[in-house]
Amino acid sequence: MLRSFRINRQRYGCAVHLLETVLKFRSEQLTTIACSGPNAAVKGESFRKFRAAGFTTRLYSDIVDLSEKDYHRVADECMDELHDKIEVFLDDLGDSSYEVEYGMGVLTVKLGDKGTYVINKQTPNRQIWLSSPVSGPFRYDPIHGDWVYRRDSHKLHDKLEAELSELTGAYFRF
Repeated sequence: MLRSFRINRQRYGCAVHLLETVLKFRSEQLTTIACSGPNAAVKGESFRKFRAAGFTTRLYSDIVDLSEKDYHRVADECMDELHDKIEVFLDDLGDSSYEVEYGMGVLTVKLGDKGTYVINKQTPNRQIWLSSPVSGPFRYDPIHGDWVYRRDSHKLHDKLEAELSELTGAYFRF
């Protein structure tokens, strides 16, 4: 079992890349991550240590490597559900400035002067990407039947429910 891991910060840059690299060792149990390099050293210390216990390593080990065929199946199911539910929700609100378009793996949700959502499949990465007028860009991975943003573990459906409810002033749920 791998107990610790050292990585040169100059080569891998920011802490996010460090964690993503380390967490690729998803079958191992890490207890310590050590950073080296001029930016990591603090007067007299050669390494700054992080406790991996503070990070959600389990989430990364739950990512299943999907074949392209399986990815398209689950991503298309998700995109179809998003399209259907959001379109019905916005149609029921009766605001003519709201518009939903879906084609070629790209779902566009226009909310007039409130902004536009773009949700699309990213086949090479096996992800679904969201561009939100409220909170910016997100990349979601298929984990245990949900599309999950790995940095904070929130789900695509939860993000859309909260933001669409806030922007429209109406309760929205999948």
